Amino acid sequence: MRSLFLTFIGLSIICWAELNGQNYFQKFNYPSGKQKCQGMVDSAGSQIGNWTFYHENGEVESLGSFINGKNEGVWNFYDTTGNKLKEVVYQNGIYNGKYADYKLTGEINSIGYYKKGAKINRWRYFGENGKIIKIEYYKKTKLYKEIIYG
Repeated sequence: MRSLFLTFIGLSIICWAELNGQNYFQKFNYPSGKQKCQGMVDSAGSQIGNWTFYHENGEVESLGSFINGKNEGVWNFYDTTGNKLKEVVYQNGIYNGKYADYKLTGEINSIGYYKKGAKINRWRYFGENGKIIKIEYYKKTKLYKEIIYG
């Protein structure tokens, strides 16, 4: 109970401080009343800073940051049981950097890089036991070579 009270006081102080700077903490709920997401919003209503989104069952759906309402930096996505689905890097709301998605076992399914929303360089795809089943090579965002392993 004490930690809940201290959390409430801390959030109240943060909200008060941010309101004076025209930024404020916002929380949205599903129609069921369960929390959907929470984070900071600027005076224009754009999402800023760190945000957390939740599945309706309460498990975290995604974690990441916004700048001026656009995804920025590393974002992690999870399924309804808490398994990591993917980790991506955004810049100005589009994929720009490392991308990795995962199997339900936690093993990497595919990994590669984006530049301004387009795949670049080498992309690797994995099958059972982490063995590479396919490699794609991109040059100037165009697929120019694909190797499939039997």
